[in-house]
Amino acid sequence: MNVFTKAFSNTGFIMFSRDLAKLIGNEAAILFGELCSEYNYFEQTGELDEEGAFFSTMENLEDRINLTPYQQRKAIKVLEDVGLLITFKKGSPPLKYFLLQAQNVESVFSNIKNFNIQMLNTPKDENISHSNVKNFDVPNNNYIEDKYNRNSFIEDKKENKQINIKDLPPLKALEVYKEEFNLSPEIYESFKDYLNMRRKNGDKLNANIVKRAIETLFKLSSDPGEQLTILNNSIVGCWSGLFPLKPYQRQGGYQQPNRYDRPAEPEEEDVIEKLKAKYKAEEEAKKRAEGDI
Repeated sequence: MNVFTKAFSNTGFIMFSRDLAKLIGNEAAILFGELCSEYNYFEQTGELDEEGAFFSTMENLEDRINLTPYQQRKAIKVLEDVGLLITFKKGSPPLKYFLLQAQNVESVFSNIKNFNIQMLNTPKDENISHSNVKNFDVPNNNYIEDKYNRNSFIEDKKENKQINIKDLPPLKALEVYKEEFNLSPEIYESFKDYLNMRRKNGDKLNANIVKRAIETLFKLSSDPGEQLTILNNSIVGCWSGLFPLKPYQRQGGYQQPNRYDRPAEPEEEDVIEKLKAKYKAEEEAKKRAEGDI
């Protein structure tokens, strides 16, 4: 074992693509390699969420790759612009989640080949120097297509709710259907809990199942309060289906009467009258015996 092997044998490594760094800069390439490593780790431990995302903190990333929060924010912006990453916050307190866009990796790396060809075809005295590579303007580069821009992705989804919706994870599909069905924030959050409950129960969910469940909910009731009750009933009962409410559970419906307050049946009235008569006769007999009558 030579001195270099000894020096690095017990040290963690970061996946780093020199070609990717030429296109998006060293910091973004380093961050992407670290996020790929964290994705692999969370996938092996089964800690990815239902969409394949994972959370990490700036403190953790700074400790692992020695990039300051400011450097991380710049690198994240570049990765989002080229379509390799989507970030979002969720939970309470909110945690930052990272969702790697595996479907865009091949396209981005094909742009690297085009960029390298451009470098080779540029006169030597006009070549981009290594010192300027990290400042390469990725969002305005002709070889980075607009469709990989994160904002364009979001706008496309809003304008056409049917874009590949059948391929979306259940919660992402729910986001699209939230607008289509005009779900209130309360219904939306309860529906997320309902889907998470089904997923934990082992149900295989997809976008079509999510849509059918929403349609079933609206068929059962158009009242938001009743819809919440229907969802909560299934969540508490761990039911995969959604079921109609009992009459006494409906908004403005009658309350289930107390069994002691309900009207007596005719047969019961006869028994009651007989008991009253018997009780009255016993009271009169008791008074006679005591000389009160």
